Amino acid sequence: MLRFENRVGAYLALMHDRYPSTDEHQAVRLDFPYPDAEQGLNRWLPLVKWLLAIPHYIVLFFFLWIAALVGIILAWFAILVTGRYPRGMFDFVLGCCAGEIA
Repeated sequence: MLRFENRVGAYLALMHDRYPSTDEHQAVRLDFPYPDAEQGLNRWLPLVKWLLAIPHYIVLFFFLWIAALVGIILAWFAILVTGRYPRGMFDFVLGCCAGEIA
């Protein structure tokens, strides 16, 4: 489901021009490495990470997501006028979306 949401998000952000389907062979891909459960995981570390992530997500929502939304709207007008997605706006929106996933 997360992979499909990623494809839909890329389509809505005007980063890919094909309508996303449920087929796995798409241009937008999302892969996660599988963690090593014996050596790479600590029992209390997920709780600490979630507590430290709360302020991070608040800042990301208010600044990066709103800035990315403004960039997408401006890019829509730029595509309408020039027929091309400006590279700087594309890189910024890609950085905002990829930073949230990783």
